[in-house]
Amino acid sequence: MASPKFADRVKRFLGIDPEDTFDDSSFYDDGSYIESEPSTKDFVRGLLPTSTGVINYLKELFPFVNWIFHYNLTWLLGDIIAG
Repeated sequence: MASPKFADRVKRFLGIDPEDTFDDSSFYDDGSYIESEPSTKDFVRGLLPTSTGVINYLKELFPFVNWIFHYNLTWLLGDIIAG
């Protein structure tokens, strides 16, 4: 354990007045925060995808859905031949 003399020397080295005290009472929790217990229902609800998540997944799985309705049908014969 450091002696008070050593602690004063370190404070002076860091530019801190050794006579200054630090009030740290505002950092301690008074216990007013109460967290509810997690339930199985909340856990399962967190695992289930949202409707937006499902739509985004399907768009990534089938990317042609994004452009198929804007497809130029005059290109169809050339695409069939090329494909």
